[in-house]
Amino acid sequence: MVKQQQESNITVVVGAQWGDEGKGKVTDSLKYGLGIRYNGGANAGANITKDGKHVVLHAVPAAALDQNKTAYVGSGCVLNPTKFLEELEDIVKAGFDNPTNLTISPYTTLIQPSHLLLDGLMGGKVGTTGNGIGPAYASRAQRQLGDLRKNIRLADYLQDPNKYKQFVMQDLNELLRVYPDFKDKKINVNQLANQFDESVKQLEGYLQKDPLYMTKLFEQGNNFLLQGANSVMLDVATGPIPYVTSSRTLAGAAMMGSDLPPHSIDTVIGVAKVIMSRVGNGPFISEYGQKASENYCSEEGGYKHMKQAEFDSNDLGFLLSQGYDINNLLEDPNSLDLGKALRMMGGEYGATTKRPRRIGALDLVQLKHAARQNRMDYLFLTKVDLLDHFDKANLPGIPVVTKYELDGQEIDYVPATSEEQRRVKATVEYLPHVKDYNNKDEVNTFIKAVEEKVGVQVCGYGTGPQDHEKVMLVDL
Repeated sequence: MVKQQQESNITVVVGAQWGDEGKGKVTDSLKYGLGIRYNGGANAGANITKDGKHVVLHAVPAAALDQNKTAYVGSGCVLNPTKFLEELEDIVKAGFDNPTNLTISPYTTLIQPSHLLLDGLMGGKVGTTGNGIGPAYASRAQRQLGDLRKNIRLADYLQDPNKYKQFVMQDLNELLRVYPDFKDKKINVNQLANQFDESVKQLEGYLQKDPLYMTKLFEQGNNFLLQGANSVMLDVATGPIPYVTSSRTLAGAAMMGSDLPPHSIDTVIGVAKVIMSRVGNGPFISEYGQKASENYCSEEGGYKHMKQAEFDSNDLGFLLSQGYDINNLLEDPNSLDLGKALRMMGGEYGATTKRPRRIGALDLVQLKHAARQNRMDYLFLTKVDLLDHFDKANLPGIPVVTKYELDGQEIDYVPATSEEQRRVKATVEYLPHVKDYNNKDEVNTFIKAVEEKVGVQVCGYGTGPQDHEKVMLVDL
């Protein structure tokens, strides 16, 4: 007789735009016992504010902050052992319990020192965070180069540290041989390999040795939350190459990256910001200021106009000296200054890098594309508290993109290539102003318009950075 499995429930939360949508805001409202990170590495940055405590998570799942839950880093991820340990220390320093409820898949690929060096050298054109994530995924696919093991997983290294430390050193030496740019940098291979070795060994207590660990929990009947990094528009296969992340970000990738058996996902929740943003280079159809904004935000690899630098920059200083304040930048719906103002007022800077995020209007064509591509059941909207800034601007309402035209033809999708995305002409319409985000009638009018255009129910919205600053419209 076949044993009947208890029924599990699986919810996937994905970023519905270009990243940094505030996915932690909705995950805190969901009922689940197991929280799994299924893709990406420490390039992600999630600001978590809970019970008056604040921490920025990069590779650790949000479930690690709640000892009543189980947190798991799945095989779809790549892991920098040193940064992971630093993140665990940050969690404790922020006042949270030591995450003893956390475990890591044996299949998780390690980010080696060579990956960090290579990303620092080659990643600038794409606008990476320099965390070695792309090179680590490349090594995973390459597997082995001659006698050199390229893909080193956590379980591999811990079962024979001496053997795999030699691979790490060989990979470093090969990198220095191939790229003459490193010759004058005085890179100490032994020191980097020793530091890496020490960090990996400290993760032994977090290693989950049973490859069927998630499958067994699934068979027992549990509520799973699968937490994606980055966003669906940055998927390595379907995003605008090369300006994407290095992993699969779509909801369909969640099961495999979480080490769960194939099964129907019960609920997909997309998280979207009402004022869009993206980091790094590449097309951004609804961007305020268009190419001028992309150039501004990518100067010196994106680090010229970091948060403090932008607030203290000469151009803003000049405006202030002429009697302006930030609200005076809210004038032109297509201007670079409008994006600057919304970035400053919304704190739109990278949680990991502090780089300025490029700002754009809410793109409902893109959002509907993402909703259909990922079969989203609900949308959760964040940054609704910023909508009242448009009422201060010289605008007839809240700008949203409602139509695309590509080479003279109207289209209802986001084109596959970055070149085509740059040629798209967007139609901007204006929704009624939200003069006070605490006015539920005004907010509901905005939400209904979004639901009508996108075809997905809005389950709730965020009204500030604190965990309690949100309004849930659906009991999830």
